[in-house]
Amino acid sequence: MWLTHSEHSSLHAENSKAKIAVKCLETGKVYKSLLEAAKDLDLKAGNISRHLSGTIKHVKNYHFEKVEINNEI
Repeated sequence: MWLTHSEHSSLHAENSKAKIAVKCLETGKVYKSLLEAAKDLDLKAGNISRHLSGTIKHVKNYHFEKVEINNEI
């Protein structure tokens, strides 16, 4: 399958955002990915990423932190 540069960049960005688990400090809910958090809270995953990097202070009054998810059973 052939992808344009922008399609490839978007796909790469979505995949990398999908690998970062986050916790919403206001709700206490832990999400397996930025995309999951963004969909649940009606936010943009890119804005959550910018918040985590310190570029912006909050995302629509939500605050997040990265978390480690233990996948061992």
